Amino acid sequence: IVADGKTIYGDLTQLGGTVVAGNGMVITGDYHQAQGAVLDAPDCSLTIKGGASFKGDIYLGKGDIIVAGSLDIHDITLHVDVIGKNGSPVTIKGSLDGLGKNIVNLATWKDGTYHIATAETQIVCGIDIHDAMLGGQALSKRQDVKFEIKTAQNAASGFDELWLTMSSGASMEVVWGGTTNANKWNTQDTNTNWVDGADSTYFVNTDSVVFDGTAQEQNVAVDAGGVQVSGMVVSGGSHEFTCGDIIGTTDINGNNITATGKLNVTGGDTTFKNSVDFVAGVEISGGSVTVYDDGGNNRGSLNEMAVKNEGDLIFDVAANVNHSHGGAISGTGNVFKESAGTLILTAQNTGMGLFTQNDGTVELTYGWGGDYTQNKGTLTTAGTNVTMGGNGTNSVFKGIINPNGAGNIGTLVIDGSVEFDNTRYIVSLQGTSTSDLVDIKDSNFDITGLRTLDIGLWSEGDYKILVSASDITGLNTN
Repeated sequence: IVADGKTIYGDLTQLGGTVVAGNGMVITGDYHQAQGAVLDAPDCSLTIKGGASFKGDIYLGKGDIIVAGSLDIHDITLHVDVIGKNGSPVTIKGSLDGLGKNIVNLATWKDGTYHIATAETQIVCGIDIHDAMLGGQALSKRQDVKFEIKTAQNAASGFDELWLTMSSGASMEVVWGGTTNANKWNTQDTNTNWVDGADSTYFVNTDSVVFDGTAQEQNVAVDAGGVQVSGMVVSGGSHEFTCGDIIGTTDINGNNITATGKLNVTGGDTTFKNSVDFVAGVEISGGSVTVYDDGGNNRGSLNEMAVKNEGDLIFDVAANVNHSHGGAISGTGNVFKESAGTLILTAQNTGMGLFTQNDGTVELTYGWGGDYTQNKGTLTTAGTNVTMGGNGTNSVFKGIINPNGAGNIGTLVIDGSVEFDNTRYIVSLQGTSTSDLVDIKDSNFDITGLRTLDIGLWSEGDYKILVSASDITGLNTN
């Protein structure tokens, strides 16, 4: 039926086919459209003086539909061009309600927020706008449409309104595909160092990122202003991250992905020479993570993040640098302290893996629950009562132990099997009877390996500086 600008008196029931409504067409009664039927009113004004129910395709373009009663929609596709249009293309004097999968097919695209419909009675909250398309095609992964119902209290018209927002910056999962001399990680759309399937793409803040080791360039220079990711997975390769911060967030643009806010390392060797801070922490299930801090341009840090470690966690701290980590370390993975600087662990760690100190200073506030091997360097404490090891653990000390290295008095409890090997014990004295204390729980402890007792502050008196669950044998008073 072609009703170019005509008036149809009474009700119109469209069981199939197409109704072409010219400009100014009026239906004096109700209009009911069956599934599969088409209402073609491009760039026109159509008035329905009764109520309406749509179940097919509605082609509006830049046109308008005014419904004097209520409008029900069920599995419709609304073909509309909202760019540059003033006002709402659909106005309902009654209420707007809908069921099924209703789709808006946009003729053109421009980022922004656009008015779709106004209902002077109400828009039923359960209405389902299922999806959006552009020119009859699915949106690209970077495109996202969000629908919002503004209630009468919040809408400028004083009535319920339906709006949509177009955004070209939707978050997606991208894989690092850097090539030689192209190691920049930034948000410029000309920097296509990323891969989405077989296609090159660029990074947008709040993307979820994957480093799988397939890229030719694995030294990654993060933008100086930092980047935000909704999740990060390292599954292979040997990556080194420098320059700007990497921030993990649960915020995303659009609905294409689910945010984890976590750094997941499942394989490969990863070195951070920059600051990394994920809201959901770090999980190392395989491979290694090295935090490198030279006190200068390379200030690697995991900040206050909790670390669940089932792989290798390495703190490489250069000489004369104090590096603090305030997040709890858990899991059965290995922890290593490298280089001559100081590592300060302030959290109550529950890690049960092997902690190997190869150099420098380790300062503990609460202790360590697994095995501990000190090959070189100093173990000191910031808490007044710190416990190393536990039932079934093994602690070996080949360097210096200094309970409460802050200069106050502290107790270092060493549980499990204990071995001193050319060990130096620095002890502080206070008053005439108070001192640092090393409490050995090992019933088979042999003190022979304690080679040097270093009394930091001399004060005459009697002091208990070491107790043992076994008889102390092998003592060399020299």
